[in-house]
Amino acid sequence: MRQLWRSGFGRDLALVIVITIVVGSLIAGGLSVAVDRYFTSSVNHLVGEYGEYDLIVHAHEETHEAFFETLSSMIDKHIPGARLKRGPTVAGKANFLLAVDDQHKTRRVFESLGTWMSDLPGYAGLTFITEPSVVMRNVHPGMQETFDRELTDMEGVRFVFRHGTSLVAVVDTPERAEEIYKAAQELAARYSILEVRFPFEHQTVDFDRAAMDVEKALQGMWGRDAVRDVSVMDQDDEMDSFVVALHEMRRFLLGYATQAEVRLTAADAVRPNDLLELRQTPSGATSVVMRVTDVTADRARGYIESGDATALLTTGAGAYLPGDNNGRSIGWADLTNERLQLVEAIDTSLELLDQLQALADDAQGAVANADTVLTTFEAALVQLDEVQEQVRQINEELTTKSNIDPGEILVSVLLSGVMKRLQQQETRPLELENVDVPGMRAALQQMSDRLEAMAALDVASIRREITRVRENLPQLSDEEIADSLHLIDRYLEGQVVPGDRLQYVVDERVDADQSAALIRSVLKRSDITLFESPTALVNPDARATLFGMLAQVRRTIAGIMAVVLVLLALIADQATVLSAVQALRQMKGCSRRRFGAEDVYAALVGALLLAGIYLGSGAAIPGMSVWRMLPVGAVLGLAVGRLSRRISPVDDDEIAAAEALGLNAAQLMREVVVPSGRPGLLWLLNRPQQVFR
Repeated sequence: MRQLWRSGFGRDLALVIVITIVVGSLIAGGLSVAVDRYFTSSVNHLVGEYGEYDLIVHAHEETHEAFFETLSSMIDKHIPGARLKRGPTVAGKANFLLAVDDQHKTRRVFESLGTWMSDLPGYAGLTFITEPSVVMRNVHPGMQETFDRELTDMEGVRFVFRHGTSLVAVVDTPERAEEIYKAAQELAARYSILEVRFPFEHQTVDFDRAAMDVEKALQGMWGRDAVRDVSVMDQDDEMDSFVVALHEMRRFLLGYATQAEVRLTAADAVRPNDLLELRQTPSGATSVVMRVTDVTADRARGYIESGDATALLTTGAGAYLPGDNNGRSIGWADLTNERLQLVEAIDTSLELLDQLQALADDAQGAVANADTVLTTFEAALVQLDEVQEQVRQINEELTTKSNIDPGEILVSVLLSGVMKRLQQQETRPLELENVDVPGMRAALQQMSDRLEAMAALDVASIRREITRVRENLPQLSDEEIADSLHLIDRYLEGQVVPGDRLQYVVDERVDADQSAALIRSVLKRSDITLFESPTALVNPDARATLFGMLAQVRRTIAGIMAVVLVLLALIADQATVLSAVQALRQMKGCSRRRFGAEDVYAALVGALLLAGIYLGSGAAIPGMSVWRMLPVGAVLGLAVGRLSRRISPVDDDEIAAAEALGLNAAQLMREVVVPSGRPGLLWLLNRPQQVFR
């Protein structure tokens, strides 16, 4: 290899390497720029030019027509003058571009857009692309007010609005965007979140007290204004709702489990969370275990944790301490199961529903009979009044008559007796003439109407729904309920998630490493972990962020193209040279070294080509600096060098004949090896120097 380089062919190789780097850089950079321009043009076509639209509204594809109509109505109502345009449909989401007119670009409008659109059919969220703007993402809840106020006070900021956990600062002019962006970065860098995280399965005695003690200790070390506790502020509404739901689920499961109440015979025999064995006789087999949840002076209440307690619901059972084989009961347990009671109540309701129709028909007939009796009774009252009046008139005629016979006297006496009996109103059990017959008939009619309404009920549907409720009741055993309760309790105690955590906003004066020892001493724990994280991430507006991603894609494409071009250059040019060197070594009888001069040359050329093209094209693959690309290029060169005899074989006879003619190494390469090799830069540059064609 040294002989080849000294013969003058080294200049040819150096020239090829330089030209390869230049041409490769132009090709890789040009291709990546072309791709970047294509993507940029596509983005502008999809979301408009810079500052043209302010947000993208997303909707489900299947309801996008109805959504578009209702969205247009909402815009006319709340932000008249805004422009709406249909965008592309991507991944099942229809997108609409919305441009808000300048007079409605306010904090109130931008923060209310989500609320106004939330009830629209098919609404699936929105993305703000208003420009120029600066976005602070993932802002910690404890710093939202501070950052909001600081951003609003910056010169050049038109207004600031909140979007989820982000703060968006709308800038007056594009020229001020870079200035505001740097100021926002400096603002976010002044603060950080110091998080104290406890390990799994810990039990914090007093979480609030621990948070306050750590805050006071840190303030004593770094200053009162350097540390602020924001642990509670990190509990968002969704987590609060989830915890409330877990509490409600726990309450439901407790009510659904078999309950046991023990009448204690000895005070202080049990405590909450203790286990008791329930059995009917002291020597009976233990199959039911109760967990105590509440203890009073003479009562212990809890739920069945394991075993089938169905047989004990009616008889009760003695309560025994676990492992007590002496048969000494600590009380008698009465068991209830609301789950079974609910099932029995549903079954009874179904039986009553089956009888409801017949009952309604029978009651309807009884009401009809009562109405008939009432009609007869009313007629009898009328006739009774008429008879009484007739008797009175006859009696008056007999008493006023001057000459009466003995028979008429007897009739008069009898009629007088009847009149006395009829006039004894206060001694009758019921004042028949004062009976409210119309009122009684109205009450009967009302009862009849209600019975008709009852008969008109769709009993079959009601029965079907009640049956469905019965079938859909959770089919949980007491053991499954107990397991679920334990899981919920562990979660609520913080043993499912990675422990409780304390969070503090600290300024740049606070050193986390120095604070760690202080916090461990205050909490008297050595197993806590400290993390320091930013309070927010600052990004330019959405378009700038997207274009930044596209620029990264461009640089990545340039890096990939650099690797491909280097591999092609090694195969087209260097493989021929290395193949000839190996052929000459074999012809001279030299043994193959494990790592010879040609291997060193191949590795150096590969590293030099890849580093040069990588830098020249502006490539930047994430995680791959130019120094990391050097070994990649060396590996490529070494691999091509080792396989050069297969990739670009040379004719050993031609080389032997050229040496017999007295050609030196440079002439051999220029006249024999390169012309018969693969077309490449070396082949093209060698054409003017070739004598024999």
